Amino acid sequence: MPLFFSEHKLVDFDNWFATFENNEVRLELEKKTGVTAIRIIRYLDEPNHLIVVFEALNRDSMRKIEFDPKLQERFSDKSIFVEPPKIIGGYHIADFENYIPGSEASMKAFWIIHDLADYDKWNDHRMETESKRKSFLLEHSVRNIRQLQNIEDPNNVISVVIAPSRDTLVALLSKPWSQETFANRGIYKGIPKIMGPFSAIDL
Repeated sequence: MPLFFSEHKLVDFDNWFATFENNEVRLELEKKTGVTAIRIIRYLDEPNHLIVVFEALNRDSMRKIEFDPKLQERFSDKSIFVEPPKIIGGYHIADFENYIPGSEASMKAFWIIHDLADYDKWNDHRMETESKRKSFLLEHSVRNIRQLQNIEDPNNVISVVIAPSRDTLVALLSKPWSQETFANRGIYKGIPKIMGPFSAIDL
């Protein structure tokens, strides 16, 4: 089942979470629509900025949540929200590792957002260089744990990785082999972007 990400910019996380976790309106809507909030992804450096992760059959199901009048009224509450939440995309998932968020104190979770010219060429390149790529990541203590592919734009791909720090990822993406790959305009439109680090709360 696809995952959908709803970006939230809050006035105060604790105030929001106290009314979100067991909110009857949300839970009733989820029951009616088959949509389920499963996780909160929180920016470690911006604790009032987060992403709520939903499981949903399709975008239409998410719209029923997104545009529900009662939730719209709640989203307009300036004491809770800096701005109304917005859906930033729906993604198919492929897990590479059964990683439990927070299970390794020395590692942090990040997103690497790939702006691809051609997903198939990118994927072929990954398969052709798999051994070298895995050794390269291991050398820098980076692990690729999940891949997300946008359900509407297959060239919008996110690699979910864990690494000791953001600086580690910056150094990794700056290596000549990485830069050579990013410069291939048959594969990439530009250099990937790093988002995070994140913490996670399972619901």
